[in-house]
Amino acid sequence: MLYDDEYVTREETPPSVLQFIKQRTRWNQGFLQVLGKREWMSLPSWNQRLLALYVLAFPLLQAVTMLYLPISIWMIFYARVPILVAMISSLPIYVLLMQLVVSLLGLHEFTKSHNLKTTPRAYLGLIAAYLPYQWLLGYAAIRAVWRQFRHVNTWEKTAHVGAHRVAGSAIAMPRTSSLLATEDLSHD
Repeated sequence: MLYDDEYVTREETPPSVLQFIKQRTRWNQGFLQVLGKREWMSLPSWNQRLLALYVLAFPLLQAVTMLYLPISIWMIFYARVPILVAMISSLPIYVLLMQLVVSLLGLHEFTKSHNLKTTPRAYLGLIAAYLPYQWLLGYAAIRAVWRQFRHVNTWEKTAHVGAHRVAGSAIAMPRTSSLLATEDLSHD
């Protein structure tokens, strides 16, 4: 993940966990729909196609991982399998731990690049919230896959409370690229 101040947008955080799940379900289902259209296969390079496949298929991978994770944990404690099988069956746990490390490094780099001070409490907060957050993302991915499988394409609108508005008008942000789309920030 790369963060560049030049391309920051203002996005309002959903006001509740239910709204967050609906938002992420919608985003994930959109990725799956684009994946199914296969237009990404016409990208000019193999690297671009591979990256598009990874990004667009990620909700499916996340849903499968979320469903497999309890089995993996059970196998760690109760299954008597060869070492290689045990190591492979524990891959979701390794991936979660690697993502946590990357998130911690990202917090460090973000605060450093913006001359902010971070405290041990910030790192502990990230660690404490990491698994519940991943469970929410996994649940939203499962919902998206299930909705896509059943051809349920109704729009689950995300409620907004207007926190990104100032005195009833959109926050003025300089447009640094003609590639950035202009849209009404009150809808997503």
